[in-house]
Parts: sequence; C-alpha cells; structure tokens
Amino acid sequence: MDNFSRYISQIKFFGFEKNKRIQETSVAVIGLGGLGSWLSEFLVRIGVKNLAIVDFDIVEEKNLNRQNFIIDDIGKLKIDSIEKRLKEVDNSVNIEKYKEINNKIFNRDIIFDCTDNIKSKYLINELSVYYNKPYIFASVVMDQGFVGLINPEQFCLYDIYKGKEDVLTCNITGVDFSAVIFAVSLMLKLFINYVFGNRDGILYHFNIRDKFYLEEIKVKSNNCKICKRKQFELIWNYLK
Repeated sequence: MDNFSRYISQIKFFGFEKNKRIQETSVAVIGLGGLGSWLSEFLVRIGVKNLAIVDFDIVEEKNLNRQNFIIDDIGKLKIDSIEKRLKEVDNSVNIEKYKEINNKIFNRDIIFDCTDNIKSKYLINELSVYYNKPYIFASVVMDQGFVGLINPEQFCLYDIYKGKEDVLTCNITGVDFSAVIFAVSLMLKLFINYVFGNRDGILYHFNIRDKFYLEEIKVKSNNCKICKRKQFELIWNYLK
C-alpha cells in the first residue's frame, strides 16, 4: 500500500504538503495508560513515522476496560504490547522504547505527557523548559480534565498547578472512558495544529458529565520559578 492510498482522505482535507509534515514530525509519548496507549496508535494512523514510547509498567486485567490492550497482553510490558500494535497498523514506523524518562526523548520535535501523576508531570515540565521543547499534556479524572499545549517561552505547567500535589486521581475517583478518549482526540488536534504552525501555548478544561462544555483558560506566567527563573528541582539526575 503506498502512502497516497493510505492517507487519501487526510490528503484531500489537509493537502499533500501538510500531510507530509505530519510524517516528518518526530514524537515521544510518555506514559502508555488510558491516554498514551490510544494516542500512540492514533498518531501512527495519521502518519507519524518516528515515535518514542516510554513506560515501565506491565499490562494488568484492570487496564483492559479503558486502555489499548487485549487479554493476551496481560503480564507483558506495555511498551512491548504497544510496539506490536503499532507495527500491525504500520510496519514502516520507527519505534524506540524506553522504560524511563531520559534526555534522549527530548530530541524529538514534540513530546506528549500522558502520565498519571503530578510528580512525573512536574519532571517532564522542567525538562521541557530546560530543553525549550514544547509538549502536549492531558490530565483526566472522573468525567473532566485538562488538555494543553505548553510552550515554555510563554508559560509552563507550574504556572497552571503552582506546586500542587495530586488530590484526585483515577485510582481514587474512577474515570469515564469517554472522557479519556475525548482528551486523546483533543491532544491529537493540538498536535495537528502545532505541526501546521500554531505554536502558541493553550489550555482547555472540559467536563462531559451532563451538559458538555469545553472552555479555554487564560494562563499568565508571573515570574514563574521554572520557566522564567529556571529554578529547577527535579531534573539534574536526568541530564547525564
């Protein structure tokens, strides 16, 4: 199957040159849970050819209701199961696998933070600022969440969360699978916009409980200790 046939609908909508930009953009997905396991497949389906995936965890039965795994994946490393799935979608995709975050990941054009805890998000945020690398993140609990594009020249995650720790997590409150997929779709759209030239940082909050709403939140960086003053706390062991 040639590239034109595979991406014909996308080419009709975006045009050949923009479709080519997607294929030439290198990506890293950190975290292969509810967000990252689906996002990585969607990225490959729209044409991403150079992908790093990062996760240390193994597949458990409780993952099957909202993550992109099947029964045969139980007990296997998530990075191995997702690699197999992605190769089944497109056997020409180049995949690098990592069990932990490292500085090699930040050689990519854009990073996706699909982690499920705030400490990992702060770490990714500091590395993004250090390398001046934009990234797209999401956080989902119950039936609501945040999705955003962080451009460290404008603001960073610390401007949003300001050092707060985890209060609500999926392990405590549970999560609506439709909210997970909505967040993944929004991350994918932010990626497409980014590839096509829209590099401005942006933050969305959504709630799909009863009356669906999606709102853009204005973020101001007021002398932030991370993106403005570069007072890093977490990254030094990751720069070797």
